[in-house]
Amino acid sequence: MTELKQKYSVQIEALNNDLDQIRKVKSGLEKTKSHLESENAELDQELKQMSSARNESDRKRKQLESQILELQARYSETDKNKQDLGEKAMAMQVCHY
Repeated sequence: MTELKQKYSVQIEALNNDLDQIRKVKSGLEKTKSHLESENAELDQELKQMSSARNESDRKRKQLESQILELQARYSETDKNKQDLGEKAMAMQVCHY
């Protein structure tokens, strides 16, 4: 009977050691999980900020493209007016001679 108790005591001790090891592994995994969740939340926030910055950058780019088109149109109009005035000046010089 004592032999049997001793055998079961050894088995119980081994199982308790296994249980302790499993608890340590579980604790380590929970810490890793917590760290990864925190890192994931930080990356999610960073992604949102970058997305917002990209949207703002796209908005400014479109605004600048619009301004460029407007300035090109104004330049073309000014250049045409310059040519027209040059032609009129030439015509006036020819008429005066």
